[in-house]
Amino acid sequence: EQWKSHTTDRLVDTLLKLENQEEYLETLSYLKEMIANDNYEMFASDYPIDAVQDENGCWVDDVIVHMVKCKKCGALIYCYCDTYHGKGNLTIGK
Repeated sequence: EQWKSHTTDRLVDTLLKLENQEEYLETLSYLKEMIANDNYEMFASDYPIDAVQDENGCWVDDVIVHMVKCKKCGALIYCYCDTYHGKGNLTIGK
């Protein structure tokens, strides 16, 4: 699925639609692996990947965003989750 970013005119591809909060946590684990393998770096985030839930397991915010950047080509991967409704997506900029 392609759509125009609301902040730029660049096309982006939706890699994954997140249907629940568990899928969001799995996606964050995947992003952590990408960063640990040294191919990607954290570009921007609302909260550290390991700090999206408090000590009681409650979400720290209703909407959480993480962006990682490929060190080779500069592509940005954008992970968005509406934790209140349990929906989100993982997209890559072109």
